[in-house]
Amino acid sequence: MKNLIKITLLLICFFTCNLDAVAGDTIRFCTRVAGWESHGITATLNKQFTVDWGDGSPMDTFTGTGVAQSLFHAYPFNPGRYKVTIAGSEDCFFTYFRSTGADTLDLSSCPSIINLVAATIAFGGVQSLNASNCKKLEVISAGNGRLSVLDLTDCIVLKDLFCQENNLTHIDLASIEYVSPRENRLPLSELYKLSEMISNPNNKLLGRQAYYQRIAVGDPIDFSTQTEFGGIQTVFRIEQGGSPAPLSNYTLENGIITFHQNGNYTIIMTNDAIISHIMWPAVVVVSVLAVIFVAVDEIINVPAMATVGVPLLLEGTVLPSNATNTYITWSMYDAGATGATLTGRRLDATAPGTVIVTATVTEGAAIGTPYTQNFAIEVRPLSINEPAQELSGVQVFPNPTTGELVIMFDELQATSDELRVTIFDVSGKTVAAHHFMFLPARQKIDISHLNNGIYFVKIATGQGEVVKKVIKQ
Repeated sequence: MKNLIKITLLLICFFTCNLDAVAGDTIRFCTRVAGWESHGITATLNKQFTVDWGDGSPMDTFTGTGVAQSLFHAYPFNPGRYKVTIAGSEDCFFTYFRSTGADTLDLSSCPSIINLVAATIAFGGVQSLNASNCKKLEVISAGNGRLSVLDLTDCIVLKDLFCQENNLTHIDLASIEYVSPRENRLPLSELYKLSEMISNPNNKLLGRQAYYQRIAVGDPIDFSTQTEFGGIQTVFRIEQGGSPAPLSNYTLENGIITFHQNGNYTIIMTNDAIISHIMWPAVVVVSVLAVIFVAVDEIINVPAMATVGVPLLLEGTVLPSNATNTYITWSMYDAGATGATLTGRRLDATAPGTVIVTATVTEGAAIGTPYTQNFAIEVRPLSINEPAQELSGVQVFPNPTTGELVIMFDELQATSDELRVTIFDVSGKTVAAHHFMFLPARQKIDISHLNNGIYFVKIATGQGEVVKKVIKQ
């Protein structure tokens, strides 16, 4: 009984002593770097934290100083991307962090953070920031990066946000006192939302928002959600070459703009309900290239047959011939049981069956929308190892050859049928083709003009087809 009481007291003592211990903060980020890199951090005084640099080097251990301290590391001089983890020990918290090369930054396990600086040194800057659970975060400086959206709804005491010169199209905030989002891609609706959150105009450096858009003549650009804020109508200006564009070149109705003439245009949108710093007025500028666009209707003349063991070079004809984009790329949709592989536009199959390939024309259907079409190709069991029964006796010699090939048929095969001989290289490209009006017992073919290498000779008659592999020396 006494032992049980002792054990119980020990357990109570253990858990009581550890109730005050709190797990430390953790910062995770990916960095693109070559050579030396440094970061800054403020960690709890005399508390330890570790850094896993993500390059396989030994983990470093640091002791917090209570003030900003630098973390240095030497990466290989060849550019690379590394996953870095900074982990505090129990009761080690991070209140300040400065990154010089992070492209993705995760602070969701660092609730103590107050001040964040995501500086840009190289490789384009930060493109993703996770600030969930950062309820103490007051200052974010993340300019000159590649951020497209910012969700800062957990940052309930956020005061200052510097996010200029990114690619931002949307910002969610719970609190803000000072904001500088100029030179992003924010629409007027986002600028109005920011403007309404801050009363002091000098703390709103909303500035110019600019982006580029390519559009087909006759296709609308929809700004219908940007036409009115606070009871004030948005002013739309359509310019061409710095002057008002001819009214006959476009129509503007309820914020929907349609261009009727190809060319370069500038759409400028302002709204007096959006109050900003006098030096950084809110304006959205869209540079538009209106082009005459002809969509792809269909792709024809794609091979419908292939032969086991013989490379097939895929090709097709885009209709109409004046389509804006006509270059075809090929991909495998379903190889079936053929064991087919596709390298570029070369199709190789190892077994008979049906293979389905996809032809794609980038921006073929519309600007920003590809045109795709599937094609079924029958793979026939004709190869150098499986000749057609009717032509099983055909011989091709000498093999290897230095220039002349002899195709020999037996007496039963020598008929009045036509003879077609097609020679392919290993890429599937046709390098020679011959057509004879009758089928002799012996037919000579000159390939002396071909480069040395491996070729496939397809022999076709009214009795079937056979493919022979030959070597030119």
